[in-house]
Amino acid sequence: MTCGRAVAMAVVLALAACTGSTDTGPPPVVLTGSWGYAGTQVVPTAQLVGTLVVSSQAGHTFSGIFSATQSGFGIPTAVLNGTVQGTAVSGDALDFNVIVNGVTRRHFGLIHGDSVVGNWQDQDNTSGLAGSFRMRHLSTP
Repeated sequence: MTCGRAVAMAVVLALAACTGSTDTGPPPVVLTGSWGYAGTQVVPTAQLVGTLVVSSQAGHTFSGIFSATQSGFGIPTAVLNGTVQGTAVSGDALDFNVIVNGVTRRHFGLIHGDSVVGNWQDQDNTSGLAGSFRMRHLSTP
């Protein structure tokens, strides 16, 4: 991770601490709709390609579903399906969890136009899974 990215993620974490789960104000950014998702996993090396659909957004909080295919050299291709729960920390930062097979992958991303770029890791750090991701807003409901 570059120094600039590390600083950006520290800012996202600090902002996340300031946003309460009971926040009902207007959303800082509209997230509802389908997002194309592309990610990498560091160890074992794998690629993830799929869709994240934000079906509900109230204030800063949002939720939805996740579906992707994970593949990599020497590992079997797997379909990952799960749920999404998160917070729009600000108009340009997201903090959200993708829960797949009981494992919570915490994502921190910065919004750039119709895209989000960031990093993710196993929230409990029990599996050692971590990587990066990119999402692009494909459609709104």
